Amino acid sequence: MSRKDFLKKLDGDLQAADPRALRSRTVTDGDIPIEVRWDTNRVKLLKSRGVDGYAFSLARSPFTLEDSLVRIKPTVTWLPEDFVMRGISIKKQLSNIEKVFNHPLRGNYTCAIGSYPSDTRAKVLAANIMSKAIDAQVSGQHRGRAYPLWHSLMGNTWDPVRDAREPEHFSMLIINNVGVDSSQTKLEKLRDLLVKFDNVPKIVIVNGVDPVTFFAERVRLPLQYAFYLSAEQKASILDI
Repeated sequence: MSRKDFLKKLDGDLQAADPRALRSRTVTDGDIPIEVRWDTNRVKLLKSRGVDGYAFSLARSPFTLEDSLVRIKPTVTWLPEDFVMRGISIKKQLSNIEKVFNHPLRGNYTCAIGSYPSDTRAKVLAANIMSKAIDAQVSGQHRGRAYPLWHSLMGNTWDPVRDAREPEHFSMLIINNVGVDSSQTKLEKLRDLLVKFDNVPKIVIVNGVDPVTFFAERVRLPLQYAFYLSAEQKASILDI
């Protein structure tokens, strides 16, 4: 696939009005609730599946998605001169978040979440999706699979999830600790994991750049959903 064809597909997937994998009603007029204060049992369960402490660190600093999301404006350095990647509005992101919240285990989508100045809010959103996936399994979906797995990428060449002799059959994979300045070794592990586990939903937590730019510049694999949050500014009505 040529670079231009790849970007056209990436742009088309991200702008899709109603992907068949996750049909849902449109976003509601009210707030989409996001959990920042977790009960003890759920915290223990999430930690047992790999979630790090940062996902639980905002109990005293709650936020709303409507005020935190920012418009994604990709900055791809190798864009062909006759091609422009469209931005992803706050309204579009809210609609897609609601779809994923309602059906976290439907399909085998890839979702990337970023936030700045740190990736803490991205982790909180990812943990919310993971928790809703666990709830879906408790209700009877995806029987026979393990609960979602939260996996932090390290810089060494060996990876315990990718290279396991007997891979765990989890229902969802959340990949953490990767960003624009990651080493080539870490990026190769990320690509390997996304390809190897292409039969389940995958979430990538990105640091240092918006998630669309990261996938276009560094990963160059398909992406269906992208969310970008800020801890610094409130969304402008012009961005909606």
